[in-house]
Amino acid sequence: KTDPLTKTLNRQTFDQLLFQNHTKNEHPISILIGDINTFQIINETFGFDEGNRILIEISNIFKSKVSKNIRAFRTGGDEFSLIMFKTNENTTKAIMEELKDSISHIQINNINMMMSFGVATCGDCTDDLTDVYQKALTNLKSNKVLDGSSVSKKTIDIVMATLFEKNKRELSHSERVGEIAGKIAEEFHLGTAFNKKVKLAGRLHDIGKINLDQTILDKPGKLTDAEWQMIKKHPESGFHILSSVPEYLEIAGIVLSHHERFDGTGYPNCIKGHDIPLPSRIITLADSFDAMTVSRPYHKSMTLEESIEEIRRCSGTHFDPEVVEIFIKLVEENKI
Repeated sequence: KTDPLTKTLNRQTFDQLLFQNHTKNEHPISILIGDINTFQIINETFGFDEGNRILIEISNIFKSKVSKNIRAFRTGGDEFSLIMFKTNENTTKAIMEELKDSISHIQINNINMMMSFGVATCGDCTDDLTDVYQKALTNLKSNKVLDGSSVSKKTIDIVMATLFEKNKRELSHSERVGEIAGKIAEEFHLGTAFNKKVKLAGRLHDIGKINLDQTILDKPGKLTDAEWQMIKKHPESGFHILSSVPEYLEIAGIVLSHHERFDGTGYPNCIKGHDIPLPSRIITLADSFDAMTVSRPYHKSMTLEESIEEIRRCSGTHFDPEVVEIFIKLVEENKI
């Protein structure tokens, strides 16, 4: 049986072959498992159609290795495997390197695809192949830890660069929000790590806008209800993109809540008060201040005095009053 999307043998067929007893003349038997790095980021950023295209291209590379003694499978959402009869450890590693090289040439928006691999070989096992599979899986998990973080963080950088390339305004906005949020954070005296975290989250707060149509972001008139609903999804989209990188999990939670309001009327989860993470409350104000004071296609900029008046008016409703007072003090001291 085959997987409907990739036309590769499916997981059920893989398991059936795994649990069969195999004759001595089929040995050595090797299992190779490959798992796509950053695939969640690809899906969230560029959409499932692009994700499916990547899966089909990778499956074709795996299927190119099929022969009398080698079978290819899609064994998970972004996982592909080979079961190889009469294939020793050295040949298996050579095939793995060939797969790595071929997959690295698949590209989407300047992101080169990478897979982590796990391999295991059995020279003369007479039982089923489940132990070989478990060894390959353990090997994969170890390599995933080594490969995944640096690749994922690099991918996040590329996603942000792509967003900034689409919309130059987003670059300057994100940089300013990061700087303002960082200065406010310093006034809480919670340590350098906290300050850096807030500044980074401020810079990444709009990463979820990567999959929004440019015409919506730049629309001069009023948004339709459907367009507004699309805009409101960007904190959740940003959360999904960032949370796929372990080092950015806390940043992802901050980004998720940067459009919550102190009185609970924000989105996406309508949380209020101190249930909203402090970094998110800081970024909410920094984001709003920058939006007020910089002209956009859909509104003219306010003066500094007008924006301060608006922020004071929204203290306790839109904004955390403590964050407001710290922000205004910094403005009065000409630090912002």
